[in-house]
Amino acid sequence: MSYIEKSTNDMLATFPAPVLGITGEPTLRELIRIIKHLMECSQKVKTDISPLNYLFLVLESDLYATHTAEIYPSVPNHPGRTPAYVEPSTAGARANLKQEWEYALMRHNNCLNMNAALKSRLLSLIDANIVDTYKSAAGIMSPNCSYISLLAWFTTRYATSNESDRSQNKVQMETPWNPGDGFEALITKINEGIIFTDIAGYPIEASEVVDVAIRVAMRSGIFTTTYKAWHQRQSSQKTWVDFQSFWGEQFCLERDVARAAGSFRFRGNATGSEKEEPSFDESVNKFAAVHNATQSIINGLTATNQ
Repeated sequence: MSYIEKSTNDMLATFPAPVLGITGEPTLRELIRIIKHLMECSQKVKTDISPLNYLFLVLESDLYATHTAEIYPSVPNHPGRTPAYVEPSTAGARANLKQEWEYALMRHNNCLNMNAALKSRLLSLIDANIVDTYKSAAGIMSPNCSYISLLAWFTTRYATSNESDRSQNKVQMETPWNPGDGFEALITKINEGIIFTDIAGYPIEASEVVDVAIRVAMRSGIFTTTYKAWHQRQSSQKTWVDFQSFWGEQFCLERDVARAAGSFRFRGNATGSEKEEPSFDESVNKFAAVHNATQSIINGLTATNQ
C-alpha cells in the first residue's frame, strides 16, 4: 500500500499551466473552456479510486458516464480519528489495522485536497470582480463546498443560452471532421457539444450522441466496413463509450492501411526516383476514394446478378 498524502499545493504543482482567464462575466462557451482545462488537471494525480483518477470530482455522474462505463466513484469516507483496534489483539494485528487506517485516511484526504486545488484553479481563472460577487453571496456560507457545487454557482448565473445558441451547438457537433486531425479531435468535438447541452439544461439523449458521431465519421469516407460491424453488435454494446473504443480501434486500422498503401505506391516507382511520402490526409483520401469505388463496383455487380 502507498500512504503518500498530497497537500493542496502538491496537487496544484501537478496541474498544467493555466489557460487564459475570463475577463468580465463568463459565457457558457468560456466556462466550457475552463471546465475542459480542469478535467485535464484532475487526471494529473493517480489514485486507485478510479481509472480516470480524480475526474469524478470535476464531472457529475451523467457527464462522467460519457467517458467510461465504470461506476461513478464517491469520495471515500473518513476512517475515524484513530484506528478501530479490537482488543485483545496482537502487535501484528494492530500494525495491520493501523496501516489500513492510514491508507483510508490518505485516500479521503487526497480527495479533499484535490477538490481544494480544483476550486483554487477555477477561481483564479474567473474575473476578480465576479469572484468577489461569489464570495459575498455564497463563499462565506460554504467554504468547504465541492468543486462541482462551486462551478454550479457560476453556471447557474452566467451559463445562459437561447434557441439560437443551442441550434448552433448542434451544427458545430456535426461540422466535418478531418481524419488527419486524429480520432481524438472527433471525440473532443462531440464531448464539447455534450457538455454544452448539459450545462445549458437541455441534455442530449445518449442515442442521439452516437447518431451524430456516426454521421460525422461516415462523411469521412473511411468507415464503411466499420459501420456494418457496428450494427452487428448488441444494442447494449452501442453506447457512446462503446463508440469511442470500437470506432477508435477501427480508425487506427484504417489509418495504418492508408499509410501503408500510400507508402507502398510511392516506393514502387520504377524510375528509381523517390517521391515524398504522402501525408495521412492524402493517403486517407486516396484510400477512401478507392474503397468507395470498389464498393460501388461490387454493389453494381451484385445488382446485375440478381
